[in-house]
Amino acid sequence: MRKTRRQWMPQQRRARRRRQRVKKKRRWRSQRKRRRGRWRQKRRMRNQRRRRKRRVSLLEETRRLMMVRARRNRRRRRSQRVRMTTNRG
Repeated sequence: MRKTRRQWMPQQRRARRRRQRVKKKRRWRSQRKRRRGRWRQKRRMRNQRRRRKRRVSLLEETRRLMMVRARRNRRRRRSQRVRMTTNRG
């Protein structure tokens, strides 16, 4: 629902609807911005520069990236689980 539609809605109905509405998954604006342009190429260049600085092989770098990503996903999954149990009912 766009903002223009919400403006003329009566206050009581808007309050009731706000309680019932399911929380939407947040879409980060920065993520959308990153899709535009040559962000992938830039990221690759940046990674190469970092790798050259520490003389790390590609395999080690990917392994470390996977570890970091897994750790982040684990944290996110745990928070999602807690959220699921809290707003039940």
